[in-house]
Amino acid sequence: MKIADTLTYAYCNAVVRGRKGKLLSDLELKNLSRTRSIGESLNVLANTDYRDTLKGINYSEGLKAKSHLREMEKALVQKLIKEEKRILKYTPESLQAILEINLQRWEVRNIKKALRNSFRKTPRYREYIVPYLRDNIKEKLEEVGNADNPKEGADILSETEYAFLADTLSSVESERVLFTAEMALDNFHHERLYEKSDAMGGTTREFFGFEIDRINIETAVRGSVNGIAFEDIEDYFLKTHNIDDEILEAIVESSGIQSALTPLEDTYMEDIIQAKTGKKMSFELLSENLLKKKLDIANKIYTSEALGPGIILGYLTMKDIEVKNIIRILYLKEAKWPTEKILSAVIT
Repeated sequence: MKIADTLTYAYCNAVVRGRKGKLLSDLELKNLSRTRSIGESLNVLANTDYRDTLKGINYSEGLKAKSHLREMEKALVQKLIKEEKRILKYTPESLQAILEINLQRWEVRNIKKALRNSFRKTPRYREYIVPYLRDNIKEKLEEVGNADNPKEGADILSETEYAFLADTLSSVESERVLFTAEMALDNFHHERLYEKSDAMGGTTREFFGFEIDRINIETAVRGSVNGIAFEDIEDYFLKTHNIDDEILEAIVESSGIQSALTPLEDTYMEDIIQAKTGKKMSFELLSENLLKKKLDIANKIYTSEALGPGIILGYLTMKDIEVKNIIRILYLKEAKWPTEKILSAVIT
């Protein structure tokens, strides 16, 4: 590592350590989960770093409940984006390009929402758009969402890096084609991210490499559960990291979700195979286990690197999962889930 980078990491990591102190504690997350209503949950959040985030949003049960929840979700995501941008300002140049691409996941999400709206018009579609778009995309997104169909929407993006969508959406006969385009967007984003982190090496490569493995495992398990042959799904896999094509093929060709995970034994992913006590393995539980592993990795790299990208990457992951937890708790409260089930759904 260059001396200049070392000095910059020292400053940025000091800033990040100060920000980490504002994360919710496990006790605060438990208290949030144990509230009897969304109103009580908002009162708990009013005594945390989120005190101003949800101010002015008046939640009410009934017909407008879902709309209010989407408003809360957007406000929470906006706070997360602002935090990522804040840390980006202090980040050493060698890591900045990677974090900038990582931020663009929100842009990818917005494009997917806009394309879906062009396929099937949704009155409240703008409630799902999060406040992150680069200038060259911002001016086009409204046109994409208002297009008569996804192909027309993709053509609007033909002079951007998303030009590949026009080929993917050459036919819009079914929602499956749209799903293929969404996967192409995700793959484009993650492959760019991995290419940059692979060149940087070390902790950064392994951290974003985990994301590649996570996505490939979920894709393979979906294929297995839906009885799709490997040759029919292999084009959807990202360039592999530690979980190679042989393992992915073995997952796809397995029968049943538990046996589909058996090929992960003796890999660094073997701890995601176990279901929680009293729970049967499911795709939802697998996704939870993968997210929990991501949090474990974040905690590990945060504490193991005094000078380097680990503290930055670890903190940003903790913040991202914290926001996911809050959003999940609020939606489960609205769905009237019992407290114990909500507690078990929180990633800690």
